Amino acid sequence: MAVGVACALALVVRRARVVGAVGAVVVVVLAVVVVRPYIRSRPIPREDVAAQVAYVDGHRRPGDVVILSYAASWGFAYYEASPAPRFRPIDYADNGFLPVYPGVRWLVQMPDRRPADVVTALATAEATAARDGGRIWIIRSHLALPEAAAWSRLLAGKPVRQLPVGPEPLLVYSPPPAPAP
Repeated sequence: MAVGVACALALVVRRARVVGAVGAVVVVVLAVVVVRPYIRSRPIPREDVAAQVAYVDGHRRPGDVVILSYAASWGFAYYEASPAPRFRPIDYADNGFLPVYPGVRWLVQMPDRRPADVVTALATAEATAARDGGRIWIIRSHLALPEAAAWSRLLAGKPVRQLPVGPEPLLVYSPPPAPAP
């Protein structure tokens, strides 16, 4: 009996490489078949904050204001040459920080993506642009549905142009000048 067991073990050991290789191929084929429907089923949104930043840098005039959406903050920090950001710790971003620009008068940055943040950013930019006689550039990226709805509602009927700079449109809004005192 011991000889039979030893022969059986020797046979398994000799064929183990073949069995292992066949098993690996079967596992890979099954994984591809099972996973294939999910490949690119959740596409990564296309964005091009770099093109928007470059366009604004080339066309922004004195008195113009830039609104920076919450989700565009990281791309803006990477592509904007000046000013350099500071990094504020936050607990609601996956990376734990938000690039911020304290004291930069021409930049209005949204601290989050809630509709109230859109309202505050637009009101602040309108007041600054009216005072300084400038336009408002709006750089947005990865908009959440409530955020997008707030932008649509607040900008409806206003003189806003969508500029085809990258897959996400860059907005430029020319608010009416402030009334004379």
